Amino acid sequence: MCLGANLQTEGLETGEFKIDAVAQFDELEPYNVIAYLGNELPGGLAGETTVEIPNGSFTANGIVSTVAFILCDNTNYVLLMNAIQNAQNQNYSEQVLTAFTVPKFAVQDFLTSENKLTLNLIECYGLFNGKSFLQSILTKTLNSRPSNLDGYTPKNKKLLTYPYLYLGFNPSNGSTKIFRYEDFSNGTPVFNLISEINPDPTVLFIPQNYRGVQNNLNDKVSLNGYPQLSTRTDYFNSWLAQNSSLLAVQMQQEEFNYKVNAVRGGVNAIGGIVGNAMSGDIGGTLTGAVNSGIDIATNDVNHEFYIQTMLAQIEQQQMIPDKASIGSSNATLVGYGYIDNDIFARFSIKSQFADRIDKFFDMYGYLTNEVKLPNLNNRPNWNYIKTIGANIIADIPQTDLQTLKNLFDNGITLWHNTNTFLDYSQNNR
Repeated sequence: MCLGANLQTEGLETGEFKIDAVAQFDELEPYNVIAYLGNELPGGLAGETTVEIPNGSFTANGIVSTVAFILCDNTNYVLLMNAIQNAQNQNYSEQVLTAFTVPKFAVQDFLTSENKLTLNLIECYGLFNGKSFLQSILTKTLNSRPSNLDGYTPKNKKLLTYPYLYLGFNPSNGSTKIFRYEDFSNGTPVFNLISEINPDPTVLFIPQNYRGVQNNLNDKVSLNGYPQLSTRTDYFNSWLAQNSSLLAVQMQQEEFNYKVNAVRGGVNAIGGIVGNAMSGDIGGTLTGAVNSGIDIATNDVNHEFYIQTMLAQIEQQQMIPDKASIGSSNATLVGYGYIDNDIFARFSIKSQFADRIDKFFDMYGYLTNEVKLPNLNNRPNWNYIKTIGANIIADIPQTDLQTLKNLFDNGITLWHNTNTFLDYSQNNR
């Protein structure tokens, strides 16, 4: 009988299961994405040059985005965010809509020289400008069905099927599911992986050639838990960028007013002194001179107060703290590297229980629960048969016939070789 031909549940005690193999997915490591609204980036750590980000939406894996996506690893994420933060007199930090993580395999195909941004000492890649990007489907082949259970090699191959052996999906953030090795083609689990490139992406694991379906979406499983990243908006530089033109105009207006008032005060002073002198009013001349001097001094003080007020306003804006986005709490799972560990694990009964069940199968065979003619002589040394409501037809007394039916309903072992009678250590396959 081929492996997996009998899958009837026996209801036997299996004990606590053991994990004897796990599958690692390095491709699920997080990679950083910045959703960017601007049409240029600071081109270096000091923001001394800029890199153009062409306008236009793009499509990634069939999903349209109207903002640019900047891709980078952890080190370059810190460098780029510092460059954005420290760019002088530019409002770059407010152009960061959000920052998030996706599995690396989702963007691996896009980390090419064609998409690389020419930033000084910062390695980043851009998705933008009306292009269409399509990731390759990631196919992962996991550990195939083993030939033993916890080191014990069973004689009865039914022990290499569920519920004695199975593949478990156990994400750190998500629902669990059991996959049966006997339902995979050749007993080898194969999955296709796909993912979104958006905040909080869902990663799908689609079993291949499982339960007779090549791409079995009905039995797909998913993984979530990729966090949004913390970002910071430089409040002062943003305010300064937004108000620098207005401040410059106000300063020019104040300088103009100051000069006009200074000239007007000087002309008025000279005119008053000359007029009073010609009329012979010495007292008026002295009073006019003093008043004109006060007007000129007042103009100087008002100008100084205005400058001090402008500087105080700027200083006040500098004291306001930056605005920060903290990100999501899922960062703990990713930060410790647990999101890609032991997602799939192979579970089996322990050798102690495998040995017991194997001996039980040797003595009593498999449960079938079928309406059929039982096999009486298909084993070399013995056949064990147990029926429910055996239907035996024979031309014998009814009491004897009922005795035979009871024997089969209660379970009977038919021995074929007197030399091996009651010897269950014999090979019976």
